[in-house]
Amino acid sequence: MVGVATRDVFSEQELAGLRGFPEITRAELIRYFTLTSGDEGFLGKFLGQRNVLGAGVQLCTLLWLGFVPDDVSSAPPEVVTRLADRLGVAGAELRGYGERAQTRTDHLWEVLRYAGWRVVAAPEWKQLDEFLFGSDPRSTTGRVTTSTTPRTGVVTMSETRVNAAAAVDVNVSTRGSSSVLKYWISAFRA
Repeated sequence: MVGVATRDVFSEQELAGLRGFPEITRAELIRYFTLTSGDEGFLGKFLGQRNVLGAGVQLCTLLWLGFVPDDVSSAPPEVVTRLADRLGVAGAELRGYGERAQTRTDHLWEVLRYAGWRVVAAPEWKQLDEFLFGSDPRSTTGRVTTSTTPRTGVVTMSETRVNAAAAVDVNVSTRGSSSVLKYWISAFRA
């Protein structure tokens, strides 16, 4: 259903661009690809340098974009270099990461759990949609706001933050168009 709706709004070429890695600014590189000691400890549990680096790219990309492109090894070179240097791994290790799709998926689930994300059930999608777009009686104007300084755990693509309730941060991707909002929301942060 979401796939059909997005095809009505975007061409296949635009969808491919939205699903991949965009160009990254120096500020984004520093903000989203600086690992904490806790992040390093989490990544250290993965076996093999390729997996450590691949999971690191997934973790930081999730916080940067709000999703992780399927081809993790196509991450921008400056991202790979920054993380590889910090983790003491050769950047070339990322080539071939996720050749077995299940490995990449398993790692992504671990990254999601580590980052505090959870799967959104159908009733929550409906509640979120109603709240964000004003049909919820608790919302007089919706809750879509912009921010140039998102907090840790509030994941953005174009510096757009949405608060669905006081204790729930919603991770969104808009790429400059509010109509994309409902199709790119990826998870709630618990």
